[in-house]
Amino acid sequence: MAVDAQARTGRESASGDDQDGGRGARGRRPDTADRARRVHLMLQGWRIVKARLAAIAFTGEGPRLAGGRWNSRGTRVVYLGSSASLALLEVLVHLEWEDVLSAYCLFSVSFDESLLSTVEVEGLPSGWASGAPLVETRLIGDQWVRDGRSTLLEVPSAIVPHETNYLLNPEHPDFAKITIGPPVPFPIDERLLKG
Repeated sequence: MAVDAQARTGRESASGDDQDGGRGARGRRPDTADRARRVHLMLQGWRIVKARLAAIAFTGEGPRLAGGRWNSRGTRVVYLGSSASLALLEVLVHLEWEDVLSAYCLFSVSFDESLLSTVEVEGLPSGWASGAPLVETRLIGDQWVRDGRSTLLEVPSAIVPHETNYLLNPEHPDFAKITIGPPVPFPIDERLLKG
């Protein structure tokens, strides 16, 4: 969470003049009460993709072609889980039986919370998480991309209540501010697929 301290606007000294740039006699800045500070948390997201697609994992091409719960066809986004296990569940619900379970890799993605906007579950239409994606949720993601409000959008998970996923806009100007780790082999345990 971001924490803002109250501060004076501008860089005026306690006497009201601007001679020393708001610094005291020894050139130090005034106390924290006299200037704004922001404390940001670094957040983590996770993405699991087929290893053969690792080179294009952050282009948003798959969701652009197919659409998803939070985007329409034609809109580029990258889906991330807020944990590696949630990212795995997101893969499993879309897994085709013929997929090779050892052919996946995991990326870690680090980003400052200041790059994030949030969709509150209370504002979503009823039934947003069940069955096929609704037009309303797709429009939320599409509008977010068009507006360019943030690099990432936190959205509720349709699979695990009380957990979140992140949408990443690969075309946002601040995309370069995120840190993407190298792909790590991520074989999926076949016991997860037993009925």
